[in-house]
Amino acid sequence: MFNNQHHQRDILIKTIVFLSAFVSSYLIFYIFPSLFHAGSKMKQLQLLPFIDPIGVDFKANVDFINSWVMGTDEQFSKFNIYPPLTSLFFLPFIFLEFKISYILMTSLSFISLFYITILFPFRMLKDSNTFYLSIPIFIISLFTYPFLFEIERGQFNLIAMALCFYGLELNKKGHFFGHILFLISIQMKLFPAIFVFLFAKKDIKKYIYLGGVSILSLFLLGVDKFKHFLNAVIEISKSNIFISEVNLSTGSFFKVVSNVLTERGKSDLIPYINIIQILVMVFMVCVLCWLIYDFFKKENNYYKLLLGCSILTLLIPQVSHDYKLSYLAGPFICFLFSYLNKKYELILIWVASFCYCSFLWHFWEHKQAFPLFKMNTPGLLIILFIVLLSTISFSNKKNAV
Repeated sequence: MFNNQHHQRDILIKTIVFLSAFVSSYLIFYIFPSLFHAGSKMKQLQLLPFIDPIGVDFKANVDFINSWVMGTDEQFSKFNIYPPLTSLFFLPFIFLEFKISYILMTSLSFISLFYITILFPFRMLKDSNTFYLSIPIFIISLFTYPFLFEIERGQFNLIAMALCFYGLELNKKGHFFGHILFLISIQMKLFPAIFVFLFAKKDIKKYIYLGGVSILSLFLLGVDKFKHFLNAVIEISKSNIFISEVNLSTGSFFKVVSNVLTERGKSDLIPYINIIQILVMVFMVCVLCWLIYDFFKKENNYYKLLLGCSILTLLIPQVSHDYKLSYLAGPFICFLFSYLNKKYELILIWVASFCYCSFLWHFWEHKQAFPLFKMNTPGLLIILFIVLLSTISFSNKKNAV
């Protein structure tokens, strides 16, 4: 009884820490800059960069599969950077009116967010106390930029990651169907492939099996379709069209920084920026290797590796727009629950929560007063560093016992 009460108290403390970070981010990134803006003028909050009509990304993907069915996909091939089997997901929508299709797509996104934020942490941790934190985060997510942008454009990141996380849940319970869901998620977005370490662990045969099936699946719609996909990826990698403040990629981030330095006549600093970029890339690789090593060695840092991999899916791809941040909620909740409640660790939890909450706002004008958080890449790197610290501190405690 005492242990249960102590556990509930710890969860309540973490919930309060997170909510205080959320309130602080709202005050710092919106209220304070608005009140103390030049001329003391309160500016209207613009949460989304709207596009009319709604669902442009969804319509593009429906057009891709429709053109493949009609045999005219050559004209769209250079714009379609998704794996070939992604098109099959949108196949049923070509037989429906756009309005009905978009309603179904939006409903799937809502269900995916609900699963990732509420059901996934609860089922993985098997602890009803997760609701103290997951329900507030779910409610907050419904009204913030990443999720609203996801449904406004008709994207499917949440759906792909919900399949991936459900696959993780089933795999942890020993169900083979989890592998199928995981493979489907890879064919939808590719970047979920990094979670293979949580699926296969030390089993070399599983790596070969999952990797082989994933590669072969790229050819299921024919060699030409694969060539279209490969050429589109190569062309995008050569282009700077997606270099912007809303791209989470570390490559995009440092190019934006270099462009700003050039505009301000400080191009002599660019070589140093290039060195920092290399160091950051080395840091990310080292963190991933350490998390994998520690997980394989002890298998008690599952949720730290889960959050670390989730962050790397946002930082590594060259094109990684910030509305993908919605799916970070589930791994972040699991991480907070796996962290200890020592005083200095609560401070780190607050910092991680503050960085996470800074992702929820899109109004660049207001965030200009805080250059570190104007773009979301630094915040993700800070959380990744905290994940590393949590693993090292936890390891030290285990070794001291």
